[in-house]
Amino acid sequence: MATAGPISYSVPAGGALRAGLFDAGLAGGITLDDLAPAGLLSSNAAAVSGSILLDDLTPTGGGAAGLSWVPTSGRWAQVPVAATLFDVDPIKSAAHNPNHPLTPEWAVNTGRQAAVVYAWCGAAYDEASDTMWLGLGGGHQDYAGNEVYACMFNAPAPAWRMVRPPSGAVGNLLTTNDGQEASGVYSDGRPRATHTYNKWVYVPGVGAVLMAHGNASWTAGNGKRWAVFLGANGEASYTSEPTTYALNNTDGLSACYDPTRHAIWIVPGGTEEVHRYSIPGSGGAHTGAYTAVGTAAVRSLYTSVGYMPGADVLLIGTSNDAKTTSSWEVFDCATGTRHTPTFSGSGAIEAHTAGRCALRWVPSLGAFCTWNNSTNTTQITRLTPGANPRTNTWVIDTLPVDGGNTVTPDARTALGTYGRFAYSPGLGGFLVFNATSGPTYFYKI
Repeated sequence: MATAGPISYSVPAGGALRAGLFDAGLAGGITLDDLAPAGLLSSNAAAVSGSILLDDLTPTGGGAAGLSWVPTSGRWAQVPVAATLFDVDPIKSAAHNPNHPLTPEWAVNTGRQAAVVYAWCGAAYDEASDTMWLGLGGGHQDYAGNEVYACMFNAPAPAWRMVRPPSGAVGNLLTTNDGQEASGVYSDGRPRATHTYNKWVYVPGVGAVLMAHGNASWTAGNGKRWAVFLGANGEASYTSEPTTYALNNTDGLSACYDPTRHAIWIVPGGTEEVHRYSIPGSGGAHTGAYTAVGTAAVRSLYTSVGYMPGADVLLIGTSNDAKTTSSWEVFDCATGTRHTPTFSGSGAIEAHTAGRCALRWVPSLGAFCTWNNSTNTTQITRLTPGANPRTNTWVIDTLPVDGGNTVTPDARTALGTYGRFAYSPGLGGFLVFNATSGPTYFYKI
């Protein structure tokens, strides 16, 4: 039974906190670091007697029970955000913009800060602390700012903050439109802005990872395939550059975390193999290795992917640029075999956009959920596997909406929602983040 507030724990000298019971809806268990990356739990000198259940661990802020804005089951709410992304836009700040009140060099392209959301950009979500991370976005000729943002939603009034200002800001003056796209970085060594698609992954104990950097600002035809690991301060570390998939097939690429292997799965578009990035136990998370798994398969430009614990499979969605074709498939992580079971029913995501939405596994539902809706925006699509997800029929439907619901989310951004649709186990529902200055929405399961 959940406590009314945070509980304390300690580990006896020479002992260890048992992780064996941290499996309620989580495959492979979770570590103490996963539960308290930012000091969300406190400790005391009293030894724990017996086992700690996941339900007894409550993040700072009291979880959903302590937040008045969390609605009842089946209803939506607007999150009372105290500071939007637009409120912390570095373009508006004389402390960051060297040309204030005029436009800085990194933003003279047409998109400005809004492009970090609308220009094919997603986000990473830390389910333990309920923190959304985004940045390095815009990309190509939409926006060259590479600042990093974060917002902790388990709060009475969540507020976005800028973790690190963009290259070219006051104190770090440089030119972003320097013709050095092939390097992947600006002259300060920080990553160039890019379309982030479904590339963002949050790795417990590691942080937010952009799993393939790709074609970068200012052009759309050059960059790096390496992954970008962000520290808590927004600074980047880079993996070696994989050579087994094409740079252009990083456009529309998707990735997801596999807790059983402590690895990241990568699904490029085009004709490519699925890849696995194995995170090492030492030497830095960015020093791991890439492995191609299975054989190359033809997939459309945009992809989405989610890991299904227990079954050890990936659900992969694909869709083309014109929104005329899309498909679902199941990938066996152990054998590298691609399966195409029947998917029966229909959901509410915009037609032929299976690759422009994020797939979130929800243990309590035994299903993946997603949202990328241009109409019927209160409906969340659910994809439920059969007994054998490789071969049995999957059922596609929508989650119930209570008749008393009074909040209707805005339609998705035209170029896709990607990881800005997030699942929060602690809050017991889903977040939809659609605009730098507009509302953020929450649905309670």
